[in-house]
Amino acid sequence: MRFIRKLFLPIVLLIFLMMPTTVFAHNDGFTGDGSLSYFPIIPLPLPDPESPTAQPPSPPQNNNGTQQPYHIQQFNNQFNNHTVHHPNIVFGQNQNATAFSLSQRPLTRREEGMDILGYVPDVPTSFPAHHHINSQINDAVTQMISEARHMRARSIRFTHEHYTNHANNVVSIVIYAEVSSVVSRTLVRSVNFDMSSGWPLTANEAMEMEDVVSLGERILAERVRRDPARYYAARSVNLNSRAFYVTNDGIVFLFDEFQLSSASNGVQSIELRGSNIRRAMVSPLEYHHMEGGYNLLMMPLRNIVEDQLGYYIAYNWDAIGMRIEVWNHTRVIIEMRTYFNEYEVIGMLQRSLESAPSNVDGVIYVPITFFNEILPFTTYSIDPFGMVTFLSYVE
Repeated sequence: MRFIRKLFLPIVLLIFLMMPTTVFAHNDGFTGDGSLSYFPIIPLPLPDPESPTAQPPSPPQNNNGTQQPYHIQQFNNQFNNHTVHHPNIVFGQNQNATAFSLSQRPLTRREEGMDILGYVPDVPTSFPAHHHINSQINDAVTQMISEARHMRARSIRFTHEHYTNHANNVVSIVIYAEVSSVVSRTLVRSVNFDMSSGWPLTANEAMEMEDVVSLGERILAERVRRDPARYYAARSVNLNSRAFYVTNDGIVFLFDEFQLSSASNGVQSIELRGSNIRRAMVSPLEYHHMEGGYNLLMMPLRNIVEDQLGYYIAYNWDAIGMRIEVWNHTRVIIEMRTYFNEYEVIGMLQRSLESAPSNVDGVIYVPITFFNEILPFTTYSIDPFGMVTFLSYVE
């Protein structure tokens, strides 16, 4: 009997240890393998059938009341207000231009004896409408590397800046390449696109004006006239192919170092402030064709120059006849006489056009070429319906 008592406790303990542990799994926090779970399994309550399904927040609205697509909202969120200054660039006053930081990728490799360094911009691939922009960036980078190789450069280093114009919804990406060669220089290229659609934009499209490029070329031509020795190379420059960026008040065209002049001044620029650009429009009912003038268009002087472009016209009579003066603020800039084919821009030689100013029923008319050959910084275009649009840069 004593022997049985000694074996009773070990036998009970052995039976207890051999029992399946799964019996206690859901009640005491044990798992099937006998280990202790950190969190007991607690059934979740069923969702309330009357609870409404959560809706995504409404996207922001444009100025016209329409909703912005979500990918545009995400694209805007990629930017931050961080201005980047390029050490060699000679800008006009572009304080209104806001620079934005996109993604960027490093370039560190060596090709054909030339080091390729720095960073180039990269548009996030989460925006399908903007995928082709990276292709344009890559094309610009490839072109600059090719130019550097042609100059037998030892290295080329890339940097970049970003601007946006919220009024026109334009994003400008400017890429610089500092080329180290026998004569080091800085190259510049740009990619401009509509932030909503991702479509690439020309300078005219970005400014929503027909002749902004022509206007910039007139300003460049005036620089060449005033200082031909300095801007010796500018005569062959076409602004249609030049880099540019859009600010909140205009557009800035950029030129490679040494492209305009022999002076080593880094990247050069020509700025057109939007507040200085004046537009005038004349319908076919307001002008006439000169008889025998090879279909020459004669334009009403006062209607365009004074009423729409903001100059002032003074008429003076003397023994010879009527003298017409065009004033810009407090100074005379042009003098001419009716029926005399002599147009004098103050400080320059007299010039002749296809026709002299004429007086028809009390209205002074001048040939249309007056506006792109005599009036400073002015150009024009004619649409298929005969509507003439003038752009003038009034300083």
